[in-house]
Amino acid sequence: MTSWQLVLLAAALVIYALLGAAALIRRRLTLSVGCDAYAFLPTADGWRVGLYRYRPRRPVRHHPVLLCHGLSANRYNMDLGPERSLARALAAEGFDVFVLELRGAGYSRPLEPGAARRGSFDRHVEYDAPAALRCIEAVTGHRRVFWVGHSMGGLV
Repeated sequence: MTSWQLVLLAAALVIYALLGAAALIRRRLTLSVGCDAYAFLPTADGWRVGLYRYRPRRPVRHHPVLLCHGLSANRYNMDLGPERSLARALAAEGFDVFVLELRGAGYSRPLEPGAARRGSFDRHVEYDAPAALRCIEAVTGHRRVFWVGHSMGGLV
């Protein structure tokens, strides 16, 4: 083999190894979407916030559960994967579970160019939470929910 053929072979092997490593990393680091349904709800001030539903796997127990992440987090804080998911565990126990993704997190976005760009605690309370609660009531017929929040999500 000539030297240029050896260089090409080495380059091909390196590329092949990098592609294999990338496939392995992507498979290990990809988060699964475990929800049964999701919607992006418009808020009164021009945002859309995510709401993800996990239907009960047993007969329904009590009121629906609304899970809300904390500051600098998103919906994956409540559903990281099959083995690490509060949302899936509650659904397995018979709760109708909803995970709210507040403005500024995940796929929540402003709908209009003039909408305030940054999220704030006051806006979470005044706009995001009511949009989620209205949707849950419309879907389930329940006016009351169990609110479970992590950190700032508990304060909301």
